[in-house]
Amino acid sequence: MAGIFGPFYFLFLGMWRKAITLLVLIFVIDVILGIIRADSGLYYAAFMLCGMLTANPAYYLYRVKKSKSFNIFEGYF
Repeated sequence: MAGIFGPFYFLFLGMWRKAITLLVLIFVIDVILGIIRADSGLYYAAFMLCGMLTANPAYYLYRVKKSKSFNIFEGYF
């Protein structure tokens, strides 16, 4: 699985709740893209975007605001 780096990064930073959520989200995206038989390049882009776009806002909320939420999109919505 190509996008597994994102959850490991979240675990490394101490945000295990968000790592679990990201892992589930990646699994769901993998299943959906597998059902529609999407190109493998789309797989890698989708997995990288999931972790890449959420890492900095999630880390800010974790360290500064002491957020313990499972919501990886907490800084966006």
